[in-house]
Amino acid sequence: MQKNKIKKYNDTATRAIELLKLFFEQDLTIEDAAKILQNNNEFENEIRPESLYKYINTFKLLGIIIEKNKNKYSVKEFPFELLLSKEQIEGFNFLTEYAKHLFQNKDLILTQNVLEKYTYFTQKLKDITKQKLKQKYSELFSYKLDKEKFAIFRQLCKEKQKLSFCYFNLDLNSNQKFIVEPWETIITPTGYILKAYNPASAELQNFYIENISNLKQLPSKIKPVNVKNSVTFKITGRLARSYELKQGERITHFEPEYKIITNTEEDKELLLKRLLRYGTSCKILYPKNFIEKTTTTLKKIKTNYS
Repeated sequence: MQKNKIKKYNDTATRAIELLKLFFEQDLTIEDAAKILQNNNEFENEIRPESLYKYINTFKLLGIIIEKNKNKYSVKEFPFELLLSKEQIEGFNFLTEYAKHLFQNKDLILTQNVLEKYTYFTQKLKDITKQKLKQKYSELFSYKLDKEKFAIFRQLCKEKQKLSFCYFNLDLNSNQKFIVEPWETIITPTGYILKAYNPASAELQNFYIENISNLKQLPSKIKPVNVKNSVTFKITGRLARSYELKQGERITHFEPEYKIITNTEEDKELLLKRLLRYGTSCKILYPKNFIEKTTTTLKKIKTNYS
């Protein structure tokens, strides 16, 4: 008898929490909320719509404001504020601003609503950190990005067909032609990127979408390919002691005076430029084609500055 009573209390508490979660996430009628809760396998007894009103009254007693708009209910505000640090507030504000570059229409509105509902802190502190954040990431927030073009490439990645296009190489100041297999789209503070496999060089490359023109989708489907896209290099001395691993890097061996690092994700053009800045403190170990590319680049630099 006691166990059944405890089970009943547990079901009641769980049902109330689940209902609160539903109203927190979206606007719902009582009937729709009851249907969603009924489909939850945790609840054995039938859930009647009229029984949910008692939970709404309980929420109000707790100070949780439930708003009704055209027979739909939602959480308007909570009776407390989260004690967030300035760094956490900056993080929320950054996500809110960054969402403007990532989403469109309904997706953007939904993302902003979720972030706003999860950020309960004083308006004064929010305004201060948001202003500082805009100064810190002014390049990102002022950058003009073509969301429609980005959406096209995101869809092309899903369709998994080869692409041909012209790409304006800023370093060479000229157009290049490519036939690639699209993998994914990436959003960075400096623009939208298409990450694609280039069969000609047998490696993954990053292409800034705004520099792509004469785009054509080819009838050829992408074939599964195991891309060995890693570069292994050795760093020594002071660089080895202070080096911070980048995304997609791991230490494969280390000694007091050197580290051997494998990079699997970074675009090879960007990686080459970065490694060259390390001078004699860095030595590329493999693959062979990347070593040859480095040697060729160094020869060109020597010719240009001799």
